[in-house]
Amino acid sequence: MIWRKFKLDWSYAVGELLIVVTGALIALAIDQWNDNRLERAEEIEALSNILADIQADQRSFVFRLESRDSKEFDL
Repeated sequence: MIWRKFKLDWSYAVGELLIVVTGALIALAIDQWNDNRLERAEEIEALSNILADIQADQRSFVFRLESRDSKEFDL
């Protein structure tokens, strides 16, 4: 009779294990999805900054080129 108290219900244990493993896998998938989303946002921001820098450099170059050309015509 005493041994009956310590008997393990294997179907219950396996079910609980599957629930825990499934929950952990779902949590890992959500974490990976969130990391990918944040990386894409950072990549878009970096590319936007690079594009803005290129456009600013281009405007500066055009301005300097026009200034140089206008000085040549004055001579």
